Amino acid sequence: MRMQRTGRVTLLRRVVTAVISIALLSTGAVGVARADEGTPVPTPTETAPPPATPKLAVTASAPATTYLARATAASGTVTVEDTTAPVSVQAQVKVDGKWRNDGKPAAVASNGKFTLPLAYGLKKVATYEWKVVASVPATTEATAASADSKSFKVKRLAQKVTIKADAIKRVGKKLTASGKLTGFDGAVTVKAQVYVDGKWRTKNTVKVKKGATSYKAELTYDLNKAGKRTWRVVATSGSQKATSSKIKVQRIPLRAIDARADRTKQIGSRNYAKGKVTGFEGKVKVKAQVYAKGKWSTKKTVTVKAKYSGTSYKVELPYAVNGRGTTTWRVLVDDGKATRKSAKFKVSRVAGNIDSRCLTGRVLCVSKQDRKVRWMVDGEIKKTFDARFGKSSTPTRNGAYKVYWKSRDHVSSLYGSPMPFAMFFSGGQAVHYSSDFARRGYNGASHGCVNIRDYAGIKKLFDTVRVGDKVIVYA
Repeated sequence: MRMQRTGRVTLLRRVVTAVISIALLSTGAVGVARADEGTPVPTPTETAPPPATPKLAVTASAPATTYLARATAASGTVTVEDTTAPVSVQAQVKVDGKWRNDGKPAAVASNGKFTLPLAYGLKKVATYEWKVVASVPATTEATAASADSKSFKVKRLAQKVTIKADAIKRVGKKLTASGKLTGFDGAVTVKAQVYVDGKWRTKNTVKVKKGATSYKAELTYDLNKAGKRTWRVVATSGSQKATSSKIKVQRIPLRAIDARADRTKQIGSRNYAKGKVTGFEGKVKVKAQVYAKGKWSTKKTVTVKAKYSGTSYKVELPYAVNGRGTTTWRVLVDDGKATRKSAKFKVSRVAGNIDSRCLTGRVLCVSKQDRKVRWMVDGEIKKTFDARFGKSSTPTRNGAYKVYWKSRDHVSSLYGSPMPFAMFFSGGQAVHYSSDFARRGYNGASHGCVNIRDYAGIKKLFDTVRVGDKVIVYA
């Protein structure tokens, strides 16, 4: 029991002691007592909260296209929470698959707005990918942080200048080139250049005000000379430059036609006007006109495919062919839009050395007067040959005959002499090639035949002349 009470008393004492100790601790008495007893007691402290992580976001954009040497910038907005630290932005461009800084960082305005120049590739035509990186430094309140915008692309384009002008212009006429200007920032200098002797040469320069989008420049080189030239324009504004495509301009002659013809013509023979049509392009009608009975009348028309540079023509003059006298002619060209006339010219018809029997049909016209053989068809002389005739003891017979036999490699049965390309018209007399005539000329004579010394010519004539064609021999 005593043990039990003792135990109880002891327990009670322990409880009282503990209560008192607690009370003393709350009032600091124990501390003082412990201090008095020489035992140190730590003072309690508060734990500091950890630094905040700022919330950072950035948006950025730029024009999708711009031009060489033109200042270009990205703009956007930065939003930030949980920090009062200053915000900066940095432009970055992707080069060879890696992001690299472009330019210097810039501060963000108090409203979160920013503008950043995009300088990389300023003078190169290409498409670049960009982004903007926003960042804040670490502070006692918050950690450092950064954020990237979505990437965006900017395509740099070259400045452009176009050119257009009339592709065809008459000599002496004013010619102006015009075109559009694109992508220039300031006033523009436009140079009109022509390609001459392997080099581009500036022939005119015009100034265009800032903001203008078009120009005009006169093309003055070779104003009065027919021909084709290659032109371009070069536009510059500071370091900005553009060259147009090339164009070709053809200076063409003024519309004209000239004419020439035999002014004296034998009765019955054909006559032609010949000349050149210039300044016309495409199909044109060339008309031979005679002045008769007080007015101009078209007697023959031919169609010619003309070129501006000049095209030759030939048109017959068929009026009053078989009569003596003089007629007045001109030649007119007509393309349906414009006409031009040649100068007037006169043609006189004369009898001459041609027998009237030679003026119709297919005829070997043999003239002893001028020692010529003329191959004529319907009055037109197709070919003329020098001729030699028989000597006085064996003369060539005059008269009207027909070719009755042709022998290409004939040899005379009387004289044994070769008679190539023989065309017989009267007994044993023939028109044929003579090597003796070719060798000795008129120092010799035939036995009555008509000798020809043009081998190639009579060879061709032999193939042309037919049995039955007329042969007229006259003195």
